[in-house]
Amino acid sequence: MNSSKQNQNTNLHKALIFLAGSTLFLAIIQVTLGAIVRVTDSGLACPDWPLCHGKLVPEFDFNILLEYTHRLSASLLMLTIFSTTFITYKILRHNKIAIFAITAASITVICAAIFGGITVLSKLDWWSVPSHLALAEILILFLAILNTAIWFGDFDENSIWKNLHIKHRIMLSTTLFSIFMLIIYAAIMVAKGYGSSCGTWPLCNGELIPTRMPMIINASHRFLSLIVLGLLFHSLIRIPSGKSKMKMFFIIAIAIYLIQILVGWEIISRDFSATLKSIHLVLATGIWISFSLAIGTSLTQKINISNNINQS
Repeated sequence: MNSSKQNQNTNLHKALIFLAGSTLFLAIIQVTLGAIVRVTDSGLACPDWPLCHGKLVPEFDFNILLEYTHRLSASLLMLTIFSTTFITYKILRHNKIAIFAITAASITVICAAIFGGITVLSKLDWWSVPSHLALAEILILFLAILNTAIWFGDFDENSIWKNLHIKHRIMLSTTLFSIFMLIIYAAIMVAKGYGSSCGTWPLCNGELIPTRMPMIINASHRFLSLIVLGLLFHSLIRIPSGKSKMKMFFIIAIAIYLIQILVGWEIISRDFSATLKSIHLVLATGIWISFSLAIGTSLTQKINISNNINQS
């Protein structure tokens, strides 16, 4: 009987690993589709919600297909999150980090779905799209932490985060918040119509310090990007991670960030190509995922206390 129950738990754990990874992947797909919908101006292809032109399955053209696929992807994401929640509560109910992460993810995905409807019904008011994106990125953070909790276990006295110096914890938290704010600030900038106000790079229309508000907002985004890049490098250099996966996730985040800078340059060079703008947002989410996984790893992966991780 015990052997049968153990086999069942093993199978459930394998299913949980698959589902948790799938939810994170689907969340990435959801953000990608959202980026495509935004840059192709397909957000109001279905002007009502939750139906599309009053139908469950509308007649399709290209823009309706994009928006409708975005909605279907959101429904599939909710289904996988709720399935993951059920199994997590069943076999990892003593893992505080996993329970917190999946509970928070379940609440966030419901809020995101409701806000998706508000975004449509508000006719894409400038504040609604960045708010919807913020919820999507918060959801990705919780899903990343969930995956690390499944891989490495619960938070305890031997977790990396617990043994970091307080200044390192503050620095990591500041970097995470800065990446989030950079993504949302960019979304607000685009929603206000200022995304193309600086037509040259690295100067803004030839000015180091622009004077008009649209240009100031755009140039501020570039300045914030440099600050975040510095914080990422500081995380890579200063956090002594030993054999943990943290350093790997830092390296991935920085590599994606550098690629994103090149894509940002290409966006201007190619007259603000819709395709490149979509790629730019997806890369931003890639940076966010990588750093979120680094944070999740610090919370859940254990260290050998004999390693002097508190060294600065």
